[in-house]
Amino acid sequence: MKYLTLAETYQDLQATSKRLEMRDILVDLFRGTEPRLMGRVVYLTQGTLGPDWEGLQLGLGEKLVSRAIALTAGISDDDLEALVHREGDLGLATEAAFASKGPKQVQLFQESLTVDRVFESLTMVARVEGSGSTEKRIRLLQQLLMDADPLSARYIVRTVVGKLRLGIADMTILEALEKAFLWAEDEERVMGSDKVVETIYNVHPDMGAIALAVANEGAEGLAGFGIQVGVPVRSMLAERLGSTPEILEKMGDRCAFEYKYDGMRIQAHVGLEGVHLFSRRMETITSQFPDVVQAMESAFADVEAIMEFEAVVHNPETGELLPFQEVSHRRGRVHGLAESVEDYPLVLFAFDLLYLDGEELLLQEFQLRREALESLLGKAGEGPIRPSTLRWVEDPEGGDDFFLEAIAAGCEGIIAKAIGEGSHYRAGARGW
Repeated sequence: MKYLTLAETYQDLQATSKRLEMRDILVDLFRGTEPRLMGRVVYLTQGTLGPDWEGLQLGLGEKLVSRAIALTAGISDDDLEALVHREGDLGLATEAAFASKGPKQVQLFQESLTVDRVFESLTMVARVEGSGSTEKRIRLLQQLLMDADPLSARYIVRTVVGKLRLGIADMTILEALEKAFLWAEDEERVMGSDKVVETIYNVHPDMGAIALAVANEGAEGLAGFGIQVGVPVRSMLAERLGSTPEILEKMGDRCAFEYKYDGMRIQAHVGLEGVHLFSRRMETITSQFPDVVQAMESAFADVEAIMEFEAVVHNPETGELLPFQEVSHRRGRVHGLAESVEDYPLVLFAFDLLYLDGEELLLQEFQLRREALESLLGKAGEGPIRPSTLRWVEDPEGGDDFFLEAIAAGCEGIIAKAIGEGSHYRAGARGW
């Protein structure tokens, strides 16, 4: 499959703002794609090389990419800068440069620019490390651009700088996959009436792998997906209400009130292959929190589990909980990890359990998940991991009192959670 086919599709997507038109453009693309290529086509359409949690990122600096463009197009840096100023975008500037001058030289044995070649070359660019890595990246990018037509060059450049700008949401891609491979020809459904692919994606957010499976095997290909230790589950989010009477009315006059800690939400996966930590946005952050990994390994040595907790910096001498700005000092660190662990000690308030020793808990009611969580933590012994503070509330006065307690304890406020029927964990959605 030629990469130009993708580039032309991307151009069509940018020409409309209508969601259903975007979906149907993608459906045509997916139905016309060789099944073995579906994973790569979907990743490239997302502007990535794999799921976020694998950490294989492009996002090269525009200065570095501009060097490769200028060298390939045979123009000066100043000329390229003028084109960027005129076009308003490095991708469009590259297209204009290639359209007016073409590559600097014509190769005797020019290679075809296929989806496979672009994906594999960009993967090499992302993985280059060590001495001379900058020059290696420039050479790899030049080799692609030498064989690129102007339109393809536009989207290759946008991809490598992390600015593909197609305007399509992940949910649109998921619905396009469903329509392309699970719906009957020319079938239409009420939007949101059937979300088979989206449901799978919420517990196994690897869109390329899902696309590859459904393109090759249809609905049967989805049977192999489910919650898996080491693969982040998309977080359930909350709705906002203004008062405890309003909360209780919405929740059915009784619910669980929980401290809303001013920390960092982390999803921890504990299993045979060790501990994996993910942010709310499904980024892998394991290496940034060695103390959390150690605490998890010590507490849950013989357990396979997925749990969520809030990591909060505290004063070990007074027990005071410190604001989010303190835990943010721990985020993104590569160097000085030992010092950051000592300077910003964490307490881990566990608030949900999604999986335990082979059993998915997502569809269990909140009370049962909470009981399983407390039982698990009760066996963990002393350490920084503890259950979140929670109270069962039936009247507004009790809710207001609990809110004041939370504020006094250094929290942001409270989270109210539904109990009973319908209180399952809605991965990737907002709920009560």
